[in-house]
Amino acid sequence: TCALPISKNEPNFWGISISNDDLVGGSLAYPSFVQIDAIYTLEKNIICDVIGTVTPEKMCEIKIQISDLFGMS
Repeated sequence: TCALPISKNEPNFWGISISNDDLVGGSLAYPSFVQIDAIYTLEKNIICDVIGTVTPEKMCEIKIQISDLFGMS
């Protein structure tokens, strides 16, 4: 499973804003940023909690930015 960190602090370079409007389910305590330049792999069994699911439109925006970052577009 791949994961991207989120933070309430705007990243210096590669980040996408995310708010509760961008979630299909769940909620954020405050507007945040997805840090697309810090991709991690995780074992599914160590995930303790899911805070939400992004909309397909926001996921598309994230994928485009990752593609641009790594020169895949």
